[in-house]
Amino acid sequence: MALQAVLIYVTLTPEFVYRMELGLGSADEHDRRFLSPHELTYAIHYTFQNKPAFGVDEI
Repeated sequence: MALQAVLIYVTLTPEFVYRMELGLGSADEHDRRFLSPHELTYAIHYTFQNKPAFGVDEI
Protein backbone atom coordinates (compact mmCIF):
# COMPACT_ATOMS: atom_id res chain seq x y z
CA MET A 1 0.00 0.00 0.00
CA ALA A 2 2.87 2.36 0.73
CA LEU A 3 4.35 1.79 -2.72
CA GLN A 4 0.97 2.45 -4.30
CA ALA A 5 0.65 5.71 -2.35
CA VAL A 6 4.12 6.82 -3.48
CA LEU A 7 3.35 6.03 -7.12
CA ILE A 8 0.05 7.91 -6.95
CA TYR A 9 1.83 10.93 -5.47
CA VAL A 10 4.51 10.88 -8.18
CA THR A 11 1.99 10.68 -11.02
CA LEU A 12 -0.09 13.55 -9.60
CA THR A 13 2.80 16.04 -9.36
CA PRO A 14 2.90 18.65 -12.15
CA GLU A 15 6.55 17.85 -12.91
CA PHE A 16 5.50 14.35 -14.00
CA VAL A 17 3.12 15.70 -16.64
CA TYR A 18 4.66 19.08 -17.56
CA ARG A 19 8.25 19.98 -18.30
CA MET A 20 9.28 22.78 -15.94
CA GLU A 21 11.45 25.57 -17.36
CA LEU A 22 12.54 28.56 -15.32
CA GLY A 23 13.16 31.22 -17.93
CA LEU A 24 16.50 32.86 -17.19
CA GLY A 25 16.16 35.49 -19.92
CA SER A 26 15.09 39.09 -19.54
CA ALA A 27 11.70 39.94 -18.03
CA ASP A 28 8.95 41.80 -19.89
CA GLU A 29 6.57 44.47 -18.53
CA HIS A 30 4.39 41.80 -16.83
CA ASP A 31 7.42 40.21 -15.11
CA ARG A 32 7.25 37.14 -17.33
CA ARG A 33 10.62 35.72 -18.28
CA PHE A 34 11.72 34.51 -21.67
CA LEU A 35 13.83 31.41 -22.02
CA SER A 36 17.53 32.10 -22.30
CA PRO A 37 19.18 31.02 -25.57
CA HIS A 38 20.66 27.98 -23.81
CA GLU A 39 17.27 26.94 -22.38
CA LEU A 40 15.60 27.53 -25.74
CA THR A 41 18.12 25.25 -27.45
CA TYR A 42 17.45 22.47 -24.97
CA ALA A 43 13.66 22.91 -25.19
CA ILE A 44 13.60 22.77 -29.00
CA HIS A 45 15.95 19.79 -29.13
CA TYR A 46 13.93 17.95 -26.48
CA THR A 47 10.74 18.61 -28.46
CA PHE A 48 12.03 16.95 -31.61
CA GLN A 49 14.34 14.28 -30.22
CA ASN A 50 12.70 13.44 -26.84
CA LYS A 51 16.11 13.20 -25.19
CA PRO A 52 18.52 15.74 -23.68
CA ALA A 53 20.52 17.87 -26.09
CA PHE A 54 24.08 16.95 -27.01
CA GLY A 55 23.86 13.63 -25.15
CA VAL A 56 24.20 15.32 -21.75
CA ASP A 57 21.69 14.37 -19.05
CA GLU A 58 20.50 17.04 -16.66
CA ILE A 59 21.84 16.67 -13.15
